[in-house]
Amino acid sequence: MIVDVHAHTPTHRDAVPAADRQVYDNWRNDRPVVTTNSWADYDTAMAAADVTIVFNILVDNPLELTGLPYLPERTNKSDRSHVVL
Repeated sequence: MIVDVHAHTPTHRDAVPAADRQVYDNWRNDRPVVTTNSWADYDTAMAAADVTIVFNILVDNPLELTGLPYLPERTNKSDRSHVVL
């Protein structure tokens, strides 16, 4: 069984419009990472995993500090709205 224990909630239910695309340089030291993704993107990336644990990080300025475009007050709500059991 493969369990991915560090994944972030996709930012979009459907395809990410070009105007919404975000790239963050601080996740990896070898390349920038696109931080906006859809559930279809997520499913493709996690295809090998049997289970994934998905979460966001509560910080004052998510876009600046994590590269993820969500409102701090919606951190837990955005996770909860996408729960699939």
